[in-house]
Amino acid sequence: MSGNERGRQMRGRGLGAGARGSRPPRVSTVHAPQPPTPGPALAFLLILLFSLLPTLALAQRIQVEVIVFAYANPDAGAALAPEDPDPTFEGMLLGAEGNAYLLQPTSALRLNGAADALARHARTRTLAHFGWQQDQGGERAIRLRGRASVRSGNATSSAEHPELDGDLRLRFGRGIEVHVDALLRVAETDRAGRPAGVQRFRLNSRRVLGRGELHYLDHPALGVLVRIDPVDAAAP
Repeated sequence: MSGNERGRQMRGRGLGAGARGSRPPRVSTVHAPQPPTPGPALAFLLILLFSLLPTLALAQRIQVEVIVFAYANPDAGAALAPEDPDPTFEGMLLGAEGNAYLLQPTSALRLNGAADALARHARTRTLAHFGWQQDQGGERAIRLRGRASVRSGNATSSAEHPELDGDLRLRFGRGIEVHVDALLRVAETDRAGRPAGVQRFRLNSRRVLGRGELHYLDHPALGVLVRIDPVDAAAP
């Protein structure tokens, strides 16, 4: 073998050894940082927070306002029959629960204009107008009772009853259901002006309200206006 051939063979072996022995360049892998796993204390706080969300939502205060008014000369055909018993009302008088159901001053009410319009109208007479603040979710019935009273019976035997009596109850769901059950007593007199009995008219109605909506519950003898507002928007 000539010297040139041996040189080429050695260079070929060298190249082959170099190819077999060479390593690919190292590639560094960069991992994205992972968020820390919440510890037991943090996990407990998160669970507690989510469990309180419904309670926090119900803790919002709302203002409820109601006007009850009577129509002049109501249709006798809408009255209860003499043998019908009086309904039973068990609503709470405002002030019995302190600030839980807080009676509002007249200056804080939003329906004063409507009350003035009813007072000026020849066919209507306001029986009650008041408002209160309470927690959303409170479902205690509130007593609807006017200041005036009427006498039933005759000239020799009579009893005194509230002219207006009733309950207003709220129930909370997707909206706020208002249930009004109210009894209006209208005194009757004979031609000589003596007591001749009492006609009784009952409004028993339910309505679903949204916040800030004014609703009207109607009856041939009386009507009810109801409005509910969040407390932060309840100022006139």
